[in-house]
Amino acid sequence: MTDDARVTLVRRGLWLNYATLSYNIVEAAVSLLAGLLAGSVALVGFGFDSVIEVIASVAAQCPDRTLIGIAVLAASAIVMRCWRAPNAAWRVRSRAAR
Repeated sequence: MTDDARVTLVRRGLWLNYATLSYNIVEAAVSLLAGLLAGSVALVGFGFDSVIEVIASVAAQCPDRTLIGIAVLAASAIVMRCWRAPNAAWRVRSRAAR
């Protein structure tokens, strides 16, 4: 493979990575907002999944691979901590509807 071909492929791969990151950020924001407004635990969970994907993708670009594990564990801990708030709100709304 020539150097020019390699540079072209790396540039294309980076563009795809940035496009995917942009999409996932928008997807997370829309899912979290819609889920919180609608009281949907599924949408909020989908939004948190997108947040984890973004964090893992950014961490994967770091040269130190231990940062990947730390970032994913931190993101998972944040999601598990935040999961209680929408879940509790869902239970309150469900009881009020009865």
